[in-house]
Amino acid sequence: MLVELIGSKPASKVIVVDDEELLLEVQAAWDSPKRMSVRVTAIAYGPSHLQTERLEEHLTVPIFDAGDIAR
Repeated sequence: MLVELIGSKPASKVIVVDDEELLLEVQAAWDSPKRMSVRVTAIAYGPSHLQTERLEEHLTVPIFDAGDIAR
């Protein structure tokens, strides 16, 4: 499912945390030229004192062939 998100614009959603609205954006991209992993970037925008605060996190997910997964 992550591979299908690569190259598309970020998916965004407004969520509520502690009665505050946050805008959450998630985007996927290839992490290596060999396309062996996907890098997922999530950015949260939310209120802070007199400004908007931004928090960015990254996650790398390896891509496996279904035949590579041990049963």
